Amino acid sequence: MKKTSILIITSLLFCAITLAQTSDKKRPIDQKDYPGWKVIGSTQISNDGQWISYEVNPQKGDGMLFVYDIESQRYDSIPRGYKAKFSGGSKFLVCKIKPEEDTVIKAKLAKKKKDELPKDSLGVYVMEKNHLTKIARVKSFKLGQEGKDWLAWLMEKPLPEKDTTDKSDTTIVKEKKPKKKKKGDGTELVIKKVIEDKSWSFKDVTGYNVSKNGELFSFIRQMKDSIDSTFVYNFSTKKQIDELIFEQEGVAKKPGIDDEGTVNDCFSARPRQLKQNQKTHCPMTKKYMWTSGTGKTPYFSHSKRNSLKKKKSETIWQYIILLTTDWFNLPIRIYPM
Repeated sequence: MKKTSILIITSLLFCAITLAQTSDKKRPIDQKDYPGWKVIGSTQISNDGQWISYEVNPQKGDGMLFVYDIESQRYDSIPRGYKAKFSGGSKFLVCKIKPEEDTVIKAKLAKKKKDELPKDSLGVYVMEKNHLTKIARVKSFKLGQEGKDWLAWLMEKPLPEKDTTDKSDTTIVKEKKPKKKKKGDGTELVIKKVIEDKSWSFKDVTGYNVSKNGELFSFIRQMKDSIDSTFVYNFSTKKQIDELIFEQEGVAKKPGIDDEGTVNDCFSARPRQLKQNQKTHCPMTKKYMWTSGTGKTPYFSHSKRNSLKKKKSETIWQYIILLTTDWFNLPIRIYPM
């Protein structure tokens, strides 16, 4: 009887050891495992060190943006969120939100035009309220890196309006079609003080920028008509008003601002220059610069050394060329800051 019991116990121990050894053997990885892998990246930390954000993205499909509160150890998530940034005052987080991948694939299979495809949205997450606001069809956003809770975003072009006229009527009346106005490349720009929920909007904007301290936004409005015109504006977050600082025929691009929001610039070209540039494939090289509070006439320079990173005095006096007559003697109006 004892021999039988010992034999049974020995057999059970042998089976247990065999099973343990079998379970320790790892299965080799194959191609079926790859779709399940996820990548953690794009980590951000707020200026006050209390909040962390990061993305978790699968190899294929929709990802997730996580926001983690270090103090309370609480997580929150934003489906399909990416390119997140915390505000300078650590009050809110801004991110782009991708459309669902299946929706994009269906739209492409339906051969929809590029402007009609699903576009990114903007997500504004206020941490204190644990509240997420979504704005549809947003092209880009910018905010100052230091200490200000201001935000700006540029909208995508609106979807074309559907024709709602009743085509069942067989009576055909020919009407003179009104002349179509030229459609510009600009869209709506929104500048918002997020915590106080105050916002300002501007139409026909083609480019914009913000100073590092978040106190000044600069943007370009492009008006298409019989004569194309460009306008450069500054928006002061202290005064909370916009100010026209430059106007001329042609186009302007790449508005720039120094870190303190005291010097800004842009590249501009008149219609005749644009035609020459198209023939020679040369970029616009006429650079206008302004300094706030001086009332100086804007000047231009071809020098690559003329950078906004230089000191204000060095930028103004060392490389200045006062604009007394334009290259082609066309009228120009200057609005001192």
